[in-house]
Amino acid sequence: MSAMVSSLPPPYQEDFGETPPPRYGDANSIITSKSEEEQCNMETSEEIQVNLIDNNSSAPYTVGDLILADLIVLPKEDLHVDEIVVAFSLVISCVCHRGTVISRRHNKRAIVIHRIREEDLPEDRIFRSEFKYTFPLSISVPERLPNKDAHCMHCSQSHSLLPPSLGARYDYPPHLYHPADMPGAIARVTYGLRAALFKGNQKVRDHFQQLNFQPRYPSTDLVSPPPVPNMASKTFKKGLLFKKSSTGELTVTNVGRLLFNRAERTNNPTLLALSMGFTSTTNVSPPPAVQRVTCLFQAVTRVHPYGAAWANVDVVSKQAFELKDTKWRPTPNSPTIKNQFEYQTGVHVPIFSPCDEKTVVPSFSTCSLTREYRIEVKVHTDQDSITLHVPVTVIDDPYNS
Repeated sequence: MSAMVSSLPPPYQEDFGETPPPRYGDANSIITSKSEEEQCNMETSEEIQVNLIDNNSSAPYTVGDLILADLIVLPKEDLHVDEIVVAFSLVISCVCHRGTVISRRHNKRAIVIHRIREEDLPEDRIFRSEFKYTFPLSISVPERLPNKDAHCMHCSQSHSLLPPSLGARYDYPPHLYHPADMPGAIARVTYGLRAALFKGNQKVRDHFQQLNFQPRYPSTDLVSPPPVPNMASKTFKKGLLFKKSSTGELTVTNVGRLLFNRAERTNNPTLLALSMGFTSTTNVSPPPAVQRVTCLFQAVTRVHPYGAAWANVDVVSKQAFELKDTKWRPTPNSPTIKNQFEYQTGVHVPIFSPCDEKTVVPSFSTCSLTREYRIEVKVHTDQDSITLHVPVTVIDDPYNS
């Protein structure tokens, strides 16, 4: 299926609630600029403008929203226009890396296309410099990308979901600082209305109006349990540098993944359950004393426009907790193997949501860019330390808060 084409506004019921129907058809206007002040304003303004109607600039659009806008054409000279197309567009901008940085690539997609009706254009198709032309329009934000853009041979179904806005506008100079960018501005996701004026097949004017978009998908669309428990194991050794001998093996396990909802406004932590086991090599090798645990909330951005992905890991937040009161208990029926004794213990670590950070957008995955999260858990003992990665999914679901 190609990108959706809308020459008419979407259907509406009689009860519009708080959202009025889009202004269309009769609201088209052609105004003559008469005063010198108006003429001066037209000469200094952009030839194409998109004015959003009833939208708070700080409030992002989401899935299912109706974008109401006025397309304004202020030609500085007489302009022949056969067609006007306005597209709700997505631009994914990435800096690729193969040992060295490769130039930034822009992947542009038209998600929904709206064409101004031919009968609303001037009869002679000439837009004259002394006039101001206004075309009201409406575009409904879909739940998924058009099928032709969403799937390749190895894509998952989640690739059809619209990713959230991320970073600065795609054409913002990458060497300049922007508070919304990740370090190095390695990836940006930009939405906007792209208006284009055509003479035949030739584009004569265009304009891009940036929009802030934050999708709100149900958690069932984004969250899937890991196929196996998260587990890490490590052999502990003691002794001199070149004469160390094994004291046993420490294993840390966590089942499932953590879920953080941006729509929740709470200071209560989420408990991370860790199960630890130690298998000693001899009955004189006691389990290591657990001292503390550090947790790094990490954002992993994977860029894979060439098939082979590379990942950039950013630390969003860091937390540390003392665990000196942790007690080991012998496993029943230990030893299971001659001279091997097993011990068990478990702890619950409070993890506070970092979703107030600007760069913690909902988790997403596309054909060229993936944004994932994880918690790097490091358990410190009096002998050594062990690291475990726990997957995290960030959603923005007000119905699941």
